Amino acid sequence: MLKKTLSIIIFVILVAIDLASAQCTPDSSMTSPGIKPEYLDTAYVGVDYSQTLYFLVPPDTTYIDNGNQIDATIDSISVLGVDWNGLDAKGFTYECNPNNCTFLGGSFGCVTFHSATAPTKDMAGTYPLVVHLKYYVKVFNIFPLDTAQDITDFSIIIKDTTTGSGSGIFSLIDVTKLQVLQNTPNPFSTTTSIEFASPSSSNYQFEVYNMLGEKVYFKTIEAKKGMNKFSLNSSNFKEGVYLYSLGNDKNKVIKKMTVSE
Repeated sequence: MLKKTLSIIIFVILVAIDLASAQCTPDSSMTSPGIKPEYLDTAYVGVDYSQTLYFLVPPDTTYIDNGNQIDATIDSISVLGVDWNGLDAKGFTYECNPNNCTFLGGSFGCVTFHSATAPTKDMAGTYPLVVHLKYYVKVFNIFPLDTAQDITDFSIIIKDTTTGSGSGIFSLIDVTKLQVLQNTPNPFSTTTSIEFASPSSSNYQFEVYNMLGEKVYFKTIEAKKGMNKFSLNSSNFKEGVYLYSLGNDKNKVIKKMTVSE
């Protein structure tokens, strides 16, 4: 009996450790309410997927009732569930911190979307997600009120690059070494995205040079192992052709981009 009891205790401890290791860590450096990043990274066939969204819950809000603007204090916001458009049947799920997926007004939190196994070729496609939220607020800090909201801003795109399809830039994404895809769209007039494969969690230096060889932009990119993605805004540049590089002291990739009106 004692042996069985000890086995159960050990099992519970191991499960707790496993859950703790899977839980994301909120980004307490955020200084204003919001969510980052504003999109979910692309998933690739044969590559395990994991993407974390970080946010700072606003402490209060306003809403319109019969034409009147009403101030309300946010008690908490809860994630009630996600419609995965079929991805849940393929092993995709999510975890929150805190793990009950209820975030207090004015608090930091995070949600990680991930796959239990790497996506397969038959899963290639675009999957719009619907995140079901419930807001618990107090009007004039006295009267309780709750309201539901669905967020439809997020999608997971699964690309199959193992057969030369997908982006068409690489016939094979090799995540064992640094590879940088061409920015898309290119040329661009507002925002462009750059995807790259990193063999490990690492920091990379992203630099942009004009055609005179002058460095006009610099940013440190924190990358996770596997595929990564970040955005670049045209407000940082004048119209023209630029060279951009991504790398570290071991490896660097250089590509060309065009900023248009």
